[in-house]
Amino acid sequence: MGQLQVYNASAGSGKTFSLVREYLVLLLSSPRADAYREILAITFTNKAAWEMKHRILSTLESLSRGQSASGMGEQILEKTGLPPQVLWQRAGEILEAIFNDYSAFSVGTIDSFTTRLVRSFSHELHLPVGFDIVVDADQILRQAVDLLLLRAGSDGELSEMLLDFVLHNVDNGNSWDITSLLLSGARMGQEKAADEALEKLADKKIGDYLTLRRRLLRYLADVEKKVSEVGQKACRIIYQELGSDKILAGGATGIAGFFRKAAAGNVSALDPNASAVEKFLAGKYASSTATAEQKIAVGAQYQPLCALAEEIASLLETHKKSYGYAQMVLAPLSKMGVASQIGSQVDAIKQRSGVMLLSEFNQIVSRHLRQEPVPFIYEKLGERYKHYFIDEFQDTSTLQWDNIRALVYNQLAQDGSGLVVGDAKQAIYRWRGGDTRQFIDLYQRGGGLPAEQYRVENLTTNYRSGGVIVDFTNEFFTLIAPVALDETFRRVYEEGNHQTSKAPGEGFVSIRTLEGRTVEDRREPTLLAILEEIDRVTRLDGYSYRDIAVIYRSNRDGSQIAEYLSAHGIPVQSSESLLIDSSRAVRVLVAALRTLAFPDDLQARATLANYLEEKGAFSAQDPDAEKSRIITSPAAAFFEALEKFSAGKFFHREAQQLPLYECVEYLASGLSLWGQGQDAYLTAFLDLAGQFVRDISASPVALLEEWDTRRATASIPSGEAGNAVSLMTIHKAKGLEFPVTIVPFASWSISDREEVWIDIPEEEKPLEGLPVALVPLSGVKKNGLDQIYAQYQGRILADNLNLLYVALTRAKRQLHILTSTDVPGRTVGEYFGYFLGNVDIVNQDDPQGIYTYSIGQRTPAHEREETTDLFPVERWNGSPWRERLRVNLDWKKVWATPAAEAVERGNRIHRVLSDVTDAQGVDAAVSRALRTGLFPWEEAERISRAVHAVVAHPSLSQYYAAPWQGEAERELKTAQGKVLRPDRVCIDGDRAVVLDYKTGAPRAEHSAQVAEYALVLQNMGYKVEKCLLIYLNDDKIEVQAC
Repeated sequence: MGQLQVYNASAGSGKTFSLVREYLVLLLSSPRADAYREILAITFTNKAAWEMKHRILSTLESLSRGQSASGMGEQILEKTGLPPQVLWQRAGEILEAIFNDYSAFSVGTIDSFTTRLVRSFSHELHLPVGFDIVVDADQILRQAVDLLLLRAGSDGELSEMLLDFVLHNVDNGNSWDITSLLLSGARMGQEKAADEALEKLADKKIGDYLTLRRRLLRYLADVEKKVSEVGQKACRIIYQELGSDKILAGGATGIAGFFRKAAAGNVSALDPNASAVEKFLAGKYASSTATAEQKIAVGAQYQPLCALAEEIASLLETHKKSYGYAQMVLAPLSKMGVASQIGSQVDAIKQRSGVMLLSEFNQIVSRHLRQEPVPFIYEKLGERYKHYFIDEFQDTSTLQWDNIRALVYNQLAQDGSGLVVGDAKQAIYRWRGGDTRQFIDLYQRGGGLPAEQYRVENLTTNYRSGGVIVDFTNEFFTLIAPVALDETFRRVYEEGNHQTSKAPGEGFVSIRTLEGRTVEDRREPTLLAILEEIDRVTRLDGYSYRDIAVIYRSNRDGSQIAEYLSAHGIPVQSSESLLIDSSRAVRVLVAALRTLAFPDDLQARATLANYLEEKGAFSAQDPDAEKSRIITSPAAAFFEALEKFSAGKFFHREAQQLPLYECVEYLASGLSLWGQGQDAYLTAFLDLAGQFVRDISASPVALLEEWDTRRATASIPSGEAGNAVSLMTIHKAKGLEFPVTIVPFASWSISDREEVWIDIPEEEKPLEGLPVALVPLSGVKKNGLDQIYAQYQGRILADNLNLLYVALTRAKRQLHILTSTDVPGRTVGEYFGYFLGNVDIVNQDDPQGIYTYSIGQRTPAHEREETTDLFPVERWNGSPWRERLRVNLDWKKVWATPAAEAVERGNRIHRVLSDVTDAQGVDAAVSRALRTGLFPWEEAERISRAVHAVVAHPSLSQYYAAPWQGEAERELKTAQGKVLRPDRVCIDGDRAVVLDYKTGAPRAEHSAQVAEYALVLQNMGYKVEKCLLIYLNDDKIEVQAC
C-alpha cells in the first residue's frame, strides 16, 4: 500500500522547495533514468508550473556537475542515502533523458492535465474531431450575449425578461449597461454551482420564467392585500373611532405603527413578536398621558384591535415561509433566466465553431469518471502515473479534486504515492471555485484514507520574513481567529500559526490607525501616510523604490494610490501601468489598424498624426496646420503621408492584402514602433492578436471589436520594470515577497452581499416547478435558513481573514499597516482594534489623529544583490517574417567554388549598396541586410568593410554626399516602352551621374547597358556627366568610366 504525504504549510515556509525536493528524491532514488515518466506534478498557474520545472531542471543540472553543497543538494543527498558520485551520475543521465523526451516530463498545470484527459476521451464523449480549445471563455460569452441581444427586438418574451433583468440591477445600484450586466450573468453561469443548478433548469423556457414571475407577483400581492385589508380596519378604528394614535401605548411607534405598516401592505416590515405588539396584547393598551375618558374609549376598542392584530399574526404565520421564499426568488429570477438563455447560445456557438471551453473540461471529466473504471483512464492516457505531486492544494475546486482523487487513490492501493502541499490560510480563490475545506479534511482527517495511508508534516519554519514580523503574525492571527472564525476555520489558525523564523530578532512592524468613519474621511490621510512611509524607508533606511510594495484590497484603492504617488514624483508599477492599452506604441498601432478598417475615422487619424508630429514628420514652420490638413485630407493623401514617414517600410495597400496577424506585425514595423521602450506591450498585443486569430475566424474589424472589450483588463506580466514602487491587489501579491510592504486601507467591510443556489422545497406551491433558485445570502438569513447562512457566512469570514493573512505575510524586513478601528459595521479594522486592545506594544500619538504602534527596530536595507541576464535582449526584432525568412534557390551554392563564392559575395555587396542613400547609412543598410538573412553573421564584418570602401573610394565618395541625391534602382522607361533599372542615379539639379555595380570580368555589354541608361536620362533633359562601372570581386573594387 502506498502513502499520501500532506505538507501543511504556512507563508514563507518553502512549499514549492519541499515539493521539488521530494520529487527529486523520488526521481534520483530510482536506478532508471526515465522514472520521471511515472510522475505527474501539477499546480494551478503557468507561472508556478514554469517555476517548478525550472527548479527541478536547474537542480539536476547543478547536481550533474557535482555541485551538491546547496541546501537542496545536501537534503537530497541525505534523504536518498546515495554516494555523491552515484547521485551526480544519475542526475546527468536523468537530465539528458528529459531533454530527449521532454513531452513525457509531466510538470504542468491542472488545466493542461485535464485537457489531455478530455482529448483522450473525445470519441467517447462525442466531441468534435480535432476540436479547438478556447482558454478565455469571455470570447464565446460575448458572442452569446450579442446573439441574445439581436433576438431581443423580435422576441417579445425575451425582451420582457431582459427589461426586468436590467431594471432589477438598476434598482440595486448596479450599472445600467446591459452588455456588461449580461456578461456578468453569463460568467455566473460558468461556475460549478451554477452549472449543476442550471442543469436542473435545462428544460425551462423563457415563458416558464415569465409565468413563474407573474405567479409570484400575484401571490405576493394577494398576501399583501389580505394583510392590508386587516390593517386598514385597525387604522379606521384608531384614526376615526379614537381620533388619534397618541392615546395608544407607544403612540405612533407602538401598536399603531404596526397597524399602519400592515395597512400599507409592508409585510416584510411586520414583526408580530415585536415588544410593542406583545405589550398591547398583554393589556398595556393606553398611553400614560391619556385622560380617563380616552382610556375608556381605547378600552372599548381593545378587543377588536386585539382580534385584528392576531388576525395579522395568523396571516403572517401562514404565509411567512412561502412569502419569504417568493420575495427572495423574485428579484434574481430574471438573472437565472438570462444565464440559462446565454448557456443555450454558448452551446450553439461551440457546436457551430467546433470549439470547447477550457473551463468546462472539469465537468466533462467528472461526468465521465462516474461511468468508466479508473484503469480505463490510464489506458486512454497511454501512460500509467504511479506518483502524484500537487502544489497549492488549498485552491483546488471540488471538481478538480474529485477528478484527480480517483487516479491518486487508485495508485495508493498499488504501492504508488502522492504528495500534496497547501496552506488553508492562503485560500483566497473561493470565488473561482476553490474549496479549502478539502485540504482541511485532508490534513486533519486524511480525506477518507486509513491512518496508515497518509502522513501529515507541518512546515513551521519561515524562510522569508524576519523574526519580529513572524512573531507579530503568529500573535495577531492566534488572537483574532477565535473571535473571527467558526470552529472549522478557527482550527486552521490555531494549529498552523506557530512559525519560527530563520532570522530571529530581525524585522519591523508598524500599525498606524487613522481616524475617520467614512472611506472618504480616511482617504487623504491614508494616501499621505503611504507617501510619508515611502519617503522614510528610502531616505532613512536606504531602500530603493523597487524594494517596496503597496498591497491593497480593491482596484479602486490602487488607482487612487497610483495617481497620488505619481503626482508626488514617486515612480510606480501598477496594474494600470501594466495594461497593454497604457502603451502609446500600442495605441498608435491600434489607430493604424483602425484606419485600415475605417479610413475616415478622424480620431484614429489624429492619434497617428500626433505620433508623426512627435517623430518630426511635419515641417517646422507650421506643424499644426500640416497636421490638421493631413487629418482631414482624403484617405489617399492620408496614407501617402504615412508611407512617406515610413521611408518605404509601409504601404497601406500591401498591409490590407496581408493576413490579419501579419498585417498587425507589418504595421508595427512599418511605423517604427519597436525599440521605443515599449516592446513588451507590443509583443503582448501581438500575442493577443495571434490568440484571437487562432480561436476566431478574424478580420481587422473583429480584432478591433475584441480589443475594445479587452483593453480595460489585458495586461503584460508584472516584472521588474526599473526602480519603481510595486502596487498590487492582495490576489496579485500572493506568492510574492518584498523587503518592505505597506498595507493601506486595512479596514475593508466584511459583507454578505453574495448570491447562493438553494433547493426549493416541493411544498412551496407558489414556486412549484422550480427545483433550485439563485438567492441573495441576506435573504437566506431572513427566511430562517440558518444552516445555509452560517455555512456561507463562515466562508466569507475565512475569506477575509485569509486575505489579511496573505497581505501581512509578504514582507521580508518591514511591514507597515494603515488601518481604521472606528469604522461602522463589521470590518477588518475591528481585528486591529481588538489586537491593539489586548497586547502591549509601543504607542506614539500624532497630533493629526494618527496613532502609530510599532514592534521591533526599523531594519535598514541590505546591500542589493545585482543580477545579470545571461542573454540580454537589447532590442526586439519586430520585423515581419517575410523580411526575416529567405529561401535560397541557388543550387550552385551547394557545390560552390572559390570563384563562385567571390561572385556571390560581390552580389551581396551589390544588394547592400542598393539600400545605401549616403555614407552615413552604410551601417544601417548592412544591419537590415543581415536581419533579412542576406548573409550569415560571420560575413557581416567583411561585407561592411567592402561597402564602406565603395562609398569612400576617391572616384565615388562625392556621389554619396551632398549635393548629390542618390536614387537606387529607380525605374526608367525607353521610348519603346522598355523598362530599365540602373543601380544608382545621382542627381544634382539637371546634372546626372550613373553608377552600376557588377561582378566578374568586364564585358562589352556592361558598357552598352550603362550607355542605354545615359541615353534615357538625356532624353529626360538631364546632362549626364559620367557613367561609371564598379566591379566588386573578392574584396577588390575596380572603377571604370565608360
